Parts: sequence; C-alpha cells; structure tokens
Amino acid sequence: MSNYFKQLPDLLYLDRENKEIRTYAKAKNLFRRIKLRSISTDQLANFQFYNVIGGERPDQVAFKFYDDPSLDWVILLTNNIINVQTEWPMDNKSFEKYLDEKYGDTLNDIAHYESKEVRNTSGEIILQRGIKIPADYSFTYFDIGSNQYETVNNISLAVTNYIKEVKIQNERRAIRILRKEYIDDIQKELEEIIQYKPGSAQYQGKYLKMVDDIRINL
Repeated sequence: MSNYFKQLPDLLYLDRENKEIRTYAKAKNLFRRIKLRSISTDQLANFQFYNVIGGERPDQVAFKFYDDPSLDWVILLTNNIINVQTEWPMDNKSFEKYLDEKYGDTLNDIAHYESKEVRNTSGEIILQRGIKIPADYSFTYFDIGSNQYETVNNISLAVTNYIKEVKIQNERRAIRILRKEYIDDIQKELEEIIQYKPGSAQYQGKYLKMVDDIRINL
C-alpha cells in the first residue's frame, strides 16, 4: 500500500454486521481528500515533468527525485491519483494481461474515430487532431484566404482498442514532479490538513473520529 494512505487519519465506524453488540471497526478515512493549498498547481515553475519508465512504481519515482521512497504519496497527490491500481501506468506484463482479459480477440477492432488536423489556406488550424468524430464526418467552413466556402471530407482516423489503450497508458506516464524544495512545506501542510479538529462531531483525537454511518461525507 502506498504511503499516501498511511498519512490519512482513522475512523471508528459502526459494525452493522454485529446485531447483538454495538462494536466499531477501525479503517482509514478515504473520504479525507487532501488538496494542496500552499503550492499552486497552475504554476508550472513549481513542477518538473517526467515520463514514468517501464514498470516504475510511485515509491521508486519518489526515491529518484527525493531520495526517499516513503514520499510516494507526494507523487500521487501531485498528480491527483487515488487508486494506484487503475490510475498509475502499468508495466508491460500487467498491460498485456489487462488487454487480453478486457478485449480478447477484439483487441484490433475499431474503438472510435479521431480527426486529422485541418488547416485553412492561411495555415491556421480549424480542426485539431485527435478529436473524437464520426467515421463519415465532414464540415464546411468559409476560408478567408480563398474567399469561398470549403468542404472538408475524409478526415477520420480509425483508432483501434489497442491504440486507445496505449494512448491512455502514455498519458498516465506523463506526470508532474513537485520540486524538492517544496517538500518540507507540503509535509507541514499535510499534518495540519489531516487532523480532526477538537469539538467536531464524534471527535476522538487528532487522527481518530467515530461514526455510525460510513457513508456520510467526512
């Protein structure tokens, strides 16, 4: 399990399976979503960009950039990743198994169609590449350069299930790395954010709260 989850506070929630005795079970409060406040995610200068190599895990990436594998939660938090199993890029063996289980003999079937890039006579892009469109998509536009209406046809590119899944994996490989000089600030901020406040409902301690319904928003 990622060290991200170790940072989360605990819940004592009512065990509804036990009808005779009122008992509570302890679990991590996965509803406690953490969002950085002091570091602007819109400021590119706060990050560097990295492509995950092969089967690298978050802890290995954390060691590469921070010399500390336990800071894998920073890698996940920076990229808004909650479920490592479904949101982190797969290694080749896992990817092949996933494709086989999901698609079988339909791996090379067409998943959808995407647009080619279309420019007018002035070189301006009027349709970007990679937009999902129907197979027979066409459109008409007024070209200022030629001073007439132009109709564009045959701009659909077939995307197979395999190509679609490869693109998803490549997108997941492109992650952001918070610059090392911000780590101390983030750790201090995390410590503040995850604590329950005294006086809050069913407060048991800084890192423990009791609830009767696990479905409530905490």
